[in-house]
Amino acid sequence: MWMAEGSAVARAEAARVWELWENVADWRRWDDGIEWSKLQGGFAAGTCGVLKPRGGLAARFTLIEVEPGRSFADVTHLPLARLHFSHRLEIQADGSTRIVHRAELRGPLGWLFRAIIGPGIKKGMPLAVEKLARLAEQAP
Repeated sequence: MWMAEGSAVARAEAARVWELWENVADWRRWDDGIEWSKLQGGFAAGTCGVLKPRGGLAARFTLIEVEPGRSFADVTHLPLARLHFSHRLEIQADGSTRIVHRAELRGPLGWLFRAIIGPGIKKGMPLAVEKLARLAEQAP
């Protein structure tokens, strides 16, 4: 299994970050690696969406876990592999919010997708989380 993770602290309430996460159509505002994204229903477990990475093919994903205001996870099924993303909020003692994004590639062809898309995810994830944190700090 391959894994990449990024985190940043936002001087903002977790609810503000959650609003940005729920607005799937605007994920490109904080993740430069996304050309467009859309959700085909409400932000709840079982809902499917489509995401077009820059320079890549559009891929379907499914929200597999949603804990409102706290975390969510999604999975993209690739040929003989799965790309899991988890997104978590941690409230800090000073009221700030630590944002953690994690990606995992699993499956027999995980090694192949690690070589193809892994470097972009590993490079882009910390930048995206940092941009998300700064956006959360701005007034809505």
